[in-house]
Amino acid sequence: MARWYLGTFPPPFGGVTTKNLNLYTALSENTEIGKIDFSEIKSKDISKLLRLISVFFN
Repeated sequence: MARWYLGTFPPPFGGVTTKNLNLYTALSENTEIGKIDFSEIKSKDISKLLRLISVFFN
């Protein structure tokens, strides 16, 4: 079973995105984990959207 952290990561934002990055970094030290960055999807990066869809179906 693959693990994924879904969220928005900095830049260009702060606060919650910084928390997401810190949590992802801590988790990745102890387990294999991928990252889906919602800010990349919002910027219309189709490859990231397709990766998100494949994560949901796998």
